[in-house]
Amino acid sequence: MKIAVALLIALACVVAIWYFTRQVTSDTDGGFVTTRDFPALVSALKETGGPGSFWVVLVPGTAKADGYTANLQYSIEDGVVGLDWVLIAERNLEDKQRFLDVAHSAGAKIEEKEGNGVRYLRATGTPDLTGLGREILQRLYAVKPDDNLQLIVTGFKWHKTSSTTPTI
Repeated sequence: MKIAVALLIALACVVAIWYFTRQVTSDTDGGFVTTRDFPALVSALKETGGPGSFWVVLVPGTAKADGYTANLQYSIEDGVVGLDWVLIAERNLEDKQRFLDVAHSAGAKIEEKEGNGVRYLRATGTPDLTGLGREILQRLYAVKPDDNLQLIVTGFKWHKTSSTTPTI
């Protein structure tokens, strides 16, 4: 699936491109966001994205031996926005059951899918999809509402703000 291939490319490039900032972006560098930005991100994805568009947040301090951090993705698939748990990073694989427990407790419909040889879990069917993402990150990794998360965007317009990009 194009989403999985794009995610791998974006993860490999994210460290090199994080310092490029633009006010509006539809490339991979989305800057930094907090979980408070999730509703605006999902709205932007719905309004300006299309099939295969997605955004991913990377959870700092969660990398295992493979070097990939835990990550959470929202994407458009078959015209529907869903929350994806991509099963590439060791951390995501290790926390698969914990993801399922939280998603099921929120009443989400979960499907295990595969595209381009990459497996992922897709959550849909819950009225508060952004709240589900926030809850997953809080319960699995103790992410607080104001913690900065690196953002990768593909295929839609995101308006970066200086309030969400840390000063370096």
